[in-house]
Amino acid sequence: MTVLCSTTNTPGSTAIAGLNYLPVTNVMLVWTNGDSSPKTFTVPVLHDSLVTPDLTIGLQLSSPVLNGVTNYAALGLLSVSVLNIVNIDNLGTLSFSSPTYSQNESGGFAIIPVLRQGGNVGTVSVTFNANSGLNANPYVEFLPTNGNMTFGPGENMKVFTVPLIDNKYLDLSNRAVVLQLTNAAPSEFSLIPPMPC
Repeated sequence: MTVLCSTTNTPGSTAIAGLNYLPVTNVMLVWTNGDSSPKTFTVPVLHDSLVTPDLTIGLQLSSPVLNGVTNYAALGLLSVSVLNIVNIDNLGTLSFSSPTYSQNESGGFAIIPVLRQGGNVGTVSVTFNANSGLNANPYVEFLPTNGNMTFGPGENMKVFTVPLIDNKYLDLSNRAVVLQLTNAAPSEFSLIPPMPC
């Protein structure tokens, strides 16, 4: 017995031939007399490096031949099926590298790393700011700062700096500045809560 196997672009199929997979047309599977073992055929799947939902391809068995004669009754109930291509690409998430940072006021500035984790496909951006203090006074202990940070494909870390002011006054306790990441784009990113530094 023989049967032909093909991929099909059926209604509802979301995978694109040549981008997500290589089409397969009329691959013949052969069973000799007494052979009842399962047979397989291969559909080459391509890694598109894009963040997409899972994609689908139609599969079809056709033209069954039994003892040299085409016999459609030889096809079982499942002569069509669907292959799911599972997406493994992710934009990732952005976050600070630590819950808190410390820097001597005489150090000039604090370096604040922002990490991209869990994926680095595509371009993402976020706004950073250090405009308020828990007990640090803007323009007295630090200079407020803000800006936009963009991560391109493959980029996993960037830094921004918070200028510190050595005001020569005796502080009875350490000073803390609120760091924030906001306006993450695209919208799959969650906003990161404020963080004291």
